[in-house]
Amino acid sequence: MNENINRIFSNNLRKWLSIRHKTQADMYKKMGVSSASAADWCTGKKVPRVDKIVELADWLMIELSDLLEDGDRIPSDMDRLIYRLKDDRYFYELVKDVNGFDDTRFKKVVDYVELLKK
Repeated sequence: MNENINRIFSNNLRKWLSIRHKTQADMYKKMGVSSASAADWCTGKKVPRVDKIVELADWLMIELSDLLEDGDRIPSDMDRLIYRLKDDRYFYELVKDVNGFDDTRFKKVVDYVELLKK
């Protein structure tokens, strides 16, 4: 990939890590890559494979375009709320208890909320 794409990707990745209050350490542990690879992604030395970009976008709950395109989308209050609820164990347990949801159904609820935001 060329320098411009690397710069755009690294800028977007750092921005979304900051917005989501995640660190490079969180990222490399979640993605199953080395700390050096995570650092290369954040500095623009390298861009990950497409499957890792998709995994990053899912983990950060953003669109692929938020990582790959030059732009300045700022998350709405609804984005922030949904992201916080996604990782909130109490919310997850409440949904499971009230509705008898399993992990698959819970993911469907999160996906549905994501569709509502579009």
